Amino acid sequence: MQGRRLNRSQRVIGVIGLGLALYSFGTWVTAIGVHGLTGWIGYAPLQSVNASLAAGGLHPWARLLIWLVLIGVWTGVSVVLLGERSSHDKDSGTS
Repeated sequence: MQGRRLNRSQRVIGVIGLGLALYSFGTWVTAIGVHGLTGWIGYAPLQSVNASLAAGGLHPWARLLIWLVLIGVWTGVSVVLLGERSSHDKDSGTS
């Protein structure tokens, strides 16, 4: 049984979906252990908290490394999916 090839539009949708999935995963992974500041100080609630004030979580270099790896994975898969097929690949697929 021969595998079905995806057309260009389907590959673009796949790349976008992969990007969104990796973004969601990256956001979740880099937020593990982060506890935002909440509660009351005096009479004013902490409504907007600067992300740099959040306690815990990974070191900034580890977050950067995670994002760089995820971006590399997305770029690599995108190049493979969206890369132009050579004439040799087209000829061998029809025989």
